Parts: sequence; C-alpha cells; structure tokens
Amino acid sequence: MFINEQPQLDITLQYTTIDGQQVIASCRSIVYLTDLARVQPGGMLPLRYDPANPQKIMIDKNADQAGMQAALDRQMVASGTTTQEMIDIANNGVITQGVILSAQPTGNIINGMGEMTLHIKVTRPANGGTFETTVNKAVPQASVAYVQPGSVIEVYYMPGNEQKIAMKLRLT
Repeated sequence: MFINEQPQLDITLQYTTIDGQQVIASCRSIVYLTDLARVQPGGMLPLRYDPANPQKIMIDKNADQAGMQAALDRQMVASGTTTQEMIDIANNGVITQGVILSAQPTGNIINGMGEMTLHIKVTRPANGGTFETTVNKAVPQASVAYVQPGSVIEVYYMPGNEQKIAMKLRLT
C-alpha cells in the first residue's frame, strides 16, 4: 500500500531490550523512499518499544543520530558486547584508519556474535607513523566480510595508550 506516494510496509525486527531480552516484533510503517535502502535484512533502524510489552514497537522517524548512538551504546555495554572504556575511546580518541593484518575466530560467542582476534596496523594521522595492536572483538555476522586481512577500518585510539583501540565496523 502507498500513502502519499510513500510505501507502507510490514516490518519485522529482531532487537535486544536494554535488559538483554531478545525480541522479534512487527509493525506497519510508512517508509520514505529516501530511507528505503535501510529497510533490508541486516539493516538497522531506530525503534521505540513499550518496556511493559516489548512486542509493541514503532519505527522512530524522529530519532536523532546522537540519541540513537547513545541508546546503542547503552545496549552494547549492558549486553557485554563492549565496555564503557571502548565507548569513551571512540568518543574522545583520535580517529584514523587501520588495516586488518589478520583475523581469526576465537570460538567464543558473545551475545550471538562470533568473537575474533584482530591484528591491526594503525596509522597515526599526525605524523603518518604506524603501530600494531591485537584486539578481541565480537563481530556481527553482517560485518565479518569487512574484517578480513587487507580491509581498512575506522579506528580510534588515545595517544599515550595505543594498545587499546575502539573501531567502527560496517554492518552492510
């Protein structure tokens, strides 16, 4: 069905509540043609849910980027997928690029994601020098293709403590 030339879709989402409950719920929503690319399997959409009834959801069309990121950060810390320290590094550290030198699964599953040991060569933007570090990271299935040897990823680090890095992984 179209409303004012915009498609109305039945959307089924899987999400994790702030208390760690895994929920699959559906809603009907008008999707603007400019947002249609995000409405695909594996895509992430901002949503609101009723804590008393997590099956009752709606797409949050008014969500701002900072608010969405803060909600995702809270959920990731609560689920054990990341730490507040990693979020602080991502928010306050130096942004640069890293190249994946090696990626090996550890065999651990964290919150439904496979953990990988990533050996990364990071470039310091100030002088072009590099350093290497190894991190264990829970990697969503949708991001595995982006953490293969030779892949370039966005990295954050704190000068003075280059062994701890945060990274931004692509989901699609």
